[in-house]
Amino acid sequence: MEPDKFIEETLRQVVLTVFEQMYFMFPQEVGMKDASECKGDETYIANVGLKNGGLEVTIAGSAGLCEKIASAMFGEDRELTQKDVEDVFREAANIIMGNLINECAFPGEVSPDIPVARKGMDLEDCKNEHDLNLFFEVESSHFSVHLKGSAASDLTCSEGNFTSPS
Repeated sequence: MEPDKFIEETLRQVVLTVFEQMYFMFPQEVGMKDASECKGDETYIANVGLKNGGLEVTIAGSAGLCEKIASAMFGEDRELTQKDVEDVFREAANIIMGNLINECAFPGEVSPDIPVARKGMDLEDCKNEHDLNLFFEVESSHFSVHLKGSAASDLTCSEGNFTSPS
């Protein structure tokens, strides 16, 4: 499998697995036009890179979906603050990046940096800044994952093994 296709398929499988195992939700992949409702204050964005650089994952989700994820983590009885939702979504980015690292078997010591999260950014803007974009519908809400640093430019990849370019 080509390196970029391997990364894309691995990232897709990581997202599906994380949602199913962590949140008991079942994403369905959709196109960008189907996710166009995610704009500004209606979207949470979280991103995390590698400490040694070269790769960054950004996730975006509609406010409603992010609140459902936070409720699943904190319990439905708790009144959620925006900080609660951002914290849970930041952790989701961290889990997705950690699983991507494990599934791709990066050589040597590779670990995610500290993730950041915020509310408010259009998905169209997010999509334009990244090399790989995957869009999902989850419980009638939208979620996307974006990867900056393709195998062709920043990483050399073979199935089950990534190495830094020489």
